[in-house]
Amino acid sequence: MKWGIYLLVFVICAAIANATYISITTTVKATVSNGTLVVYTNVTNQGDEAAYSVQVIATANGKTQRSKIFDVVGIRQPVTAESTFDVSGLNSGRYPLIIEVDYADANQYPFSALTSQYYIIGENVNSDVIGQMDKIEISKSGKLTLTLKNLGSSQKSLNVNMFLPKELSTGQTSKSLTLAPKSEQKLDFAVQSFSALKGSTYVVFASIEYDEANVHYTTFATSFVGVVEKKGVYGFSTPVIIAILAVLVIAFIVLQFRKKK
Repeated sequence: MKWGIYLLVFVICAAIANATYISITTTVKATVSNGTLVVYTNVTNQGDEAAYSVQVIATANGKTQRSKIFDVVGIRQPVTAESTFDVSGLNSGRYPLIIEVDYADANQYPFSALTSQYYIIGENVNSDVIGQMDKIEISKSGKLTLTLKNLGSSQKSLNVNMFLPKELSTGQTSKSLTLAPKSEQKLDFAVQSFSALKGSTYVVFASIEYDEANVHYTTFATSFVGVVEKKGVYGFSTPVIIAILAVLVIAFIVLQFRKKK
């Protein structure tokens, strides 16, 4: 009987030891010259298995550009994508740049990873508005709450955009509001799990923008959405219940074996 228990433990440990993963690291460089924004995105796979069908999607000034698809990105193999945008005619200031990297594992299951960045036209400026979002956990759906604070002495007309990876969705990605000086306001965004894997955590961003005296201001609020198993009996998730039952069964078998001795 002991050998059976040892074998079960060995199989579980071997499965954990052989688990593989993909970890995408993104580095972004953005420059503006003569009304053209040039974005260089370097993507590296820091995991221990190859990533497949890797594509860089850059969004700036209301436009989106997609790179070619890299069929395979090996372990610690870097690839670079270049995107260009017309930003002529925009006011001086700080603007949002969003980079999404789409990829798949060996089973062709799709994933995505987001990165936020600024690009600067003329003078770089700091925003008087800050935003905060707390991390949330959902099984199928939940609510992200963005708290906005105006630290300045003048009213701000804000445009807020929520950016989620493809595994998550929301009914409304953009909201506008007016925020009085030295005041705060909360915005709620309903979030649903679309193709997210249980046990995974996803980074999300909200861009907060406004114009003042012909200057554009941008800041980001960052949060994380953890996707968890739906709670089952007495608040325990299904895998936990299965594990408890398995332990009880093994304990019962061991006790029966000892009684026979």
